[in-house]
Amino acid sequence: MSARRIVLAAAGVGAVILVSTAAQASSTSSPATIKACYRPSDGALRLALGAKCRKGWKSIAWDREGNATGVSGPRGPEGPRGPKGDKGERSDGLGKITQRSGPAFTVAPKTTIAGIASCQAGEVVTGGGWVSVQGGAFFVDTSRPTAQEGWRVQVTNPNTTDVAAQPYAMCAKV
Repeated sequence: MSARRIVLAAAGVGAVILVSTAAQASSTSSPATIKACYRPSDGALRLALGAKCRKGWKSIAWDREGNATGVSGPRGPEGPRGPKGDKGERSDGLGKITQRSGPAFTVAPKTTIAGIASCQAGEVVTGGGWVSVQGGAFFVDTSRPTAQEGWRVQVTNPNTTDVAAQPYAMCAKV
């Protein structure tokens, strides 16, 4: 073997040892980004030693530790019950809500009649409606608040027999 071949072989072995030592040092240090180049045409991959990838190769990078999330573990035991909280107050400033029923009214066939349910003094209407008291189907033409703190329901009877309805108002103390 010539002296030149021995020198080249020694240089090659030295280069392999140098690259192996650098790779091992980087694998035991803090998390780092690994940079590589891949060739889309055949999927070949090589570590990026320079700043740029060769022509026809694409640059990629990933963390040495990765970002994968494993399967969730089993649910832990339920914690202890917390202390009882303070009694809350209504944010709208209204007190207890009470349903106030108005008088039931009968609607003769082919006529329209309205009925009203009123709130008491010191109450405001917050809603309302009606219930069917007697007879078949009928049309509710309006169901709305009145100007005097109550609820008005207007009913039309398209039938040939009487029907009856009863309005109600939902009233809150102020």
